[in-house]
Amino acid sequence: SDYTRDSPTFARLAGLTALLAGAFSMSVLWVYLMFGRTSSDLWKWAVRFLVVAASLQALTLSFFANDVCMRNSCSIGPGSIVSLVSTLSWALVAYEMKDNSPVVTTAIMTTNHQQQQGRNNSGKSGVE
Repeated sequence: SDYTRDSPTFARLAGLTALLAGAFSMSVLWVYLMFGRTSSDLWKWAVRFLVVAASLQALTLSFFANDVCMRNSCSIGPGSIVSLVSTLSWALVAYEMKDNSPVVTTAIMTTNHQQQQGRNNSGKSGVE
């Protein structure tokens, strides 16, 4: 039939790939929340995958440019709204994970601790 031949393959693949990229990032976040440990590289990749997930989720709206929609005059419905909300959600989580990275906070705390130790050691006089 015409529908299966003209199916929105790109939009479907974009949605599936967005789901997989987002699932990876969410698994990194949940492992950190449960065990309190992560690596900086893993966290950075999780943020990157969230940006990819947001971009691909937005591309699911390319369905409206498909031949099926051109012939049948599609309109924005519940599925489109959910796709937009998902796009914004992935983007917001990417921003929050980048802005509130526990790995960066730990590195800053370590640097501050080392600076504090340096000040304490330089303040000692050597005569005891």
